[in-house]
Amino acid sequence: MIGAFESALAIISFLLLACVAKWHQKRKLTYLNLLLLFCFSGSFYSAFRSPGAQPQLDADPQELILLTGCIVEPPRFMNDREQFVLEIATNARARVNQYIREDQQLPVYEYGQRVSVEGRARPPRNYGNEGSFDIEGYLAARSIYWTITARKVELEEGFCGNKLLSFIYQMRGRILHRIESLFDSESAPRIAALLIGESAKLDRDWTDNFRRTGTYHALVVSGTHVTLLAGTFFLLLRWLFIHELTALFLTSVMTWVYAIIAGGSPPAMRAAAGFTLFLFCRFLYRKGRLLNILAVVAWCFVLYDPASLYDASFQLSFGAIVAIGGIAIPLDDRFIQPVRLALFRLPDRKRDPRLDPRVSSTRVELRLIAETIHLYTKIPLTCCLHLIRFTLAPFVFLLSLMIVSAAIQFSLAVLFVTYFQRFAFTAIIANLGVALCLEAAIVAGTLALTGFPPLVNLTQWLVNTASWLASAYASWEPALRIPTPPEWLMLLITLSISLLIWSFRVRRKIIPALMISLCLFVLLLLHPFHAETHDGKLELTAIDVGQGESLFLFFPDGTKMIIDSGGIPHFGRAAKPMDIGEGVVSTYLWSRSIRNIDILVLTHGHIDHMGGMGALIENFHPRELWISGRGKNASMEDLFQKATSYGVTIRQLNYGDEVQKGETLIRVISPPPWMKNTGEPRNNDSLGLKVSFGKHQFLLAGDAERRIEDELAFDESIGRIDVLKVSHHGGKTSTTDLLLSRTQPSFAMISAGLWNRYGHPHPEVIARLTRQRIATLRTDLNGRITILSDGKTLSMDTYRWSRTR
Repeated sequence: MIGAFESALAIISFLLLACVAKWHQKRKLTYLNLLLLFCFSGSFYSAFRSPGAQPQLDADPQELILLTGCIVEPPRFMNDREQFVLEIATNARARVNQYIREDQQLPVYEYGQRVSVEGRARPPRNYGNEGSFDIEGYLAARSIYWTITARKVELEEGFCGNKLLSFIYQMRGRILHRIESLFDSESAPRIAALLIGESAKLDRDWTDNFRRTGTYHALVVSGTHVTLLAGTFFLLLRWLFIHELTALFLTSVMTWVYAIIAGGSPPAMRAAAGFTLFLFCRFLYRKGRLLNILAVVAWCFVLYDPASLYDASFQLSFGAIVAIGGIAIPLDDRFIQPVRLALFRLPDRKRDPRLDPRVSSTRVELRLIAETIHLYTKIPLTCCLHLIRFTLAPFVFLLSLMIVSAAIQFSLAVLFVTYFQRFAFTAIIANLGVALCLEAAIVAGTLALTGFPPLVNLTQWLVNTASWLASAYASWEPALRIPTPPEWLMLLITLSISLLIWSFRVRRKIIPALMISLCLFVLLLLHPFHAETHDGKLELTAIDVGQGESLFLFFPDGTKMIIDSGGIPHFGRAAKPMDIGEGVVSTYLWSRSIRNIDILVLTHGHIDHMGGMGALIENFHPRELWISGRGKNASMEDLFQKATSYGVTIRQLNYGDEVQKGETLIRVISPPPWMKNTGEPRNNDSLGLKVSFGKHQFLLAGDAERRIEDELAFDESIGRIDVLKVSHHGGKTSTTDLLLSRTQPSFAMISAGLWNRYGHPHPEVIARLTRQRIATLRTDLNGRITILSDGKTLSMDTYRWSRTR
């Protein structure tokens, strides 16, 4: 690649040549030099912005190390831990989590403090499945290359931050403390998230309804928040008789300060940049046009960071503004604006000749209606005119908001489905109630920081009302999740929306453009595409769920089965961990266009096997849930209740039961009938299955340990197998030499998390598999593992191999 210095020389040379060609009026030569200039500009920018080699720590992820650095992001106070970002060296940062016990007091750290951290540093790792979120890239964009679980954090002497940022983050801390002192314990975390983006203590269950109804955007700090507060601040300054340009300048400064206090989220920073550009336009006495301002702001952000073009937040923010400016505003101007203008000073007939003919004719029609009411009711005509005006004005306002909401939902449907596998049908009306309440709460909550009790009560009432409305709308929302659309459909929908915006702009071909967009929109929602399966073959896939287990089986007759769902143990912590069923297993299935599963199997009631079951029931509506009937706890009771509410048949299988699926035979091999139900689930309670197809045998025994495996080794119904799913993630007490010598598997797959705290898979287990010459694949090293059988031959693939190819 050409370096930055060589590219800069080429740019200067072609610029001079372009100037000379322009001076001599050589148009073609001028354009040629400008084209070459832009080509080398890209090369220069690529070389200048090259991130270079990723920083490395000379330490093993399991090794206890001591690091010293500077806190460069404001700490987040969660229910069970404090989290902050530590800068170890320039552009080399780590996210630190310090967990605390219930009897401990939460430590307080601030921006700019120098601290030493003792703990284990591990680089972030993506789940090795198709469709998984790129957490490595997301953190690397913020120069974060490690996550540290701290055992001890100690303050060092000296200040290492920026004075201005330190002042702003201190203001953020004071605002948080003020919110906690003014509002009750239930409302304070919600209002903190609403006003300054502090979402660490938000209850995920509370926010689910907002996600389902497409109103979650109103909960987090976004461009809407910045615009609302900027508008309110500007109006207050104008009411104080401050000159317009001065008020705009002060509002612009306030906007940037608020965007930084709110955590510096990209949407807030983009809104602040847009408002500053609007101020510049007003200073030059230019009319600020929405799409022009949008284009300039987007161009500047893309120039600064070209990767932001692929960021979901960037696409949604600018896509929403394009939808408003390109579709909603033309529709509003065509259908709503004449009525809105007609209602203004409706009794004044002298204004009619000076107005647009459409507005004048609407005013005449409204007066005729008023006169009709006057004749029938004898109410004075002036009162009838004001009655019509004040009755229609709210409906006109709401209809205008509905057009904006519909335009955004329609235009961004492909992004909603791609990133969230959702399309909120109730969002068009939900935004009228939920979003308006939350937006009013933003203004009221900001003013409530003064401590005025009526404003405090009003803010809490608005937030609670928004929550109630979101819950009501969510109950109407169909439980529909849509798989990721194919790339060609994404492209066609994007082109159709562009065509529709163009047709509105030139006022031509609107109906054909709208029909094309609607047809593609329906195709997106219906998703009538064949799932990516291997017809006529038996598929066994171990999905990478970290330290847990989830298996996907596709049978030659088309039956789809999920065995376990992964999950993250709580260890008594107050904060709920990520839902593996929603965020990992479901996204993998959706990436393959799988919309439903037939059978869900729960081997036993440990959280690393059942934590994501609830999400899979909600998202894929299985017909049956198979269980072993051994062991039961509160989590399992909740799961069974949820399954029943979704119409899932709970089926208890016992040793020796057989289920035929076409040419495939499924036989239950454990737990044995003599095993008693002792209450709390145990590893040996696992529902073990042997799957036979053609000449191939698969053994799937959950977390069974030595006691059960010794019986399986002498079970005549098992015999020799081809593929062994290693029990208990490769734990030391499983996968005995006796079982391996008796069953003689050719291949083994292990589901375990990289650098897990249990040391799975245990070195002794790996040694046993090696001695028996069994080819072993591991999800912690290979990611997703897929083994296919046509009844005669086996083939296999992994996520890492696919990425390499």
